[in-house]
Amino acid sequence: MVRVAIVEDDDEFASTLEEYVRRYAGETHRAFGMDRYVDGSVFLDGFRGQYQIVFMDVVMPHMNGLETARQLRDRDPNVCLMFITSMAQY
Repeated sequence: MVRVAIVEDDDEFASTLEEYVRRYAGETHRAFGMDRYVDGSVFLDGFRGQYQIVFMDVVMPHMNGLETARQLRDRDPNVCLMFITSMAQY
């Protein structure tokens, strides 16, 4: 099973991304497990190397996605990290 973390504070965007992953899983007949986090610090508190893919929002309250990613890379330099944002400058 491929473990996916979605770190996104906007519920609508997170739900859409979950649906995309579910659709891909169905089309490829692969098993995906997903967890959602609304805050980078909450995600890092529970991170134990259990994810193969992390979708990371750039703009979030408390700890933004760029800082969360820096700390994530210190813990796991190999996890697949994809940034997601609706901000045009990123």
